[in-house]
Amino acid sequence: MQDKVYTVYILSMLITQLCHSLEEHQVRYALLGGYAVALYGAERGTVDINFVIEWE
Repeated sequence: MQDKVYTVYILSMLITQLCHSLEEHQVRYALLGGYAVALYGAERGTVDINFVIEWE
């Protein structure tokens, strides 16, 4: 169980850093998927992570 908590923590830190980097470079993006749903407190069977990035 501790390994799973550690993995979720590391994943959360990675996503946070990626979001900060995208914002720093003024890249428009959306975070979608089960992970995004979990951020709102809803339970879901998956924790997939999807990013949509605006391409110019």
